[in-house]
Amino acid sequence: MSDCGRLIGAHLNIPFSATCFLEFKDCVEESGIDIIGLTETWLNDGSELMVRMEGSSFVCNNRATRGGGTDIYIRDGLRFDSIGFRLVLENTSVVMKTNDIKILFCVLYKPPGIGIRTLYADIEDIVMASLPVAVCVVVVLSPEFWFDVIGR
Repeated sequence: MSDCGRLIGAHLNIPFSATCFLEFKDCVEESGIDIIGLTETWLNDGSELMVRMEGSSFVCNNRATRGGGTDIYIRDGLRFDSIGFRLVLENTSVVMKTNDIKILFCVLYKPPGIGIRTLYADIEDIVMASLPVAVCVVVVLSPEFWFDVIGR
């Protein structure tokens, strides 16, 4: 947790490249952010080793095909457990343990072609599944919502 006793989190939609990662790393080191959710990182099992940061744990869920991916960086010293949700949406989730409070931090990415009903159903599933394990639920959604608001 930060020096002020708060957990500071952020979200970025960021396809990683070598240059982009170096800028990202510098920002994270200067910011004091405790947990960062990332969407659309475009990492694969081989490239994820290149984006590890000293001083942070890295939890990732790479897409098997090109694009996508959701990841979380957690500052070292914070207690957490990785949690796996079987959802339609791409997701990476951790339960943070601070004092006596457990906080679920879930990063979701809704790829194009997935309808709004699926989005709502997956969010509901996350909330219901996390009730026994977390007091507070934080769901971070990708800023790109491609859905037909008329009714699909």
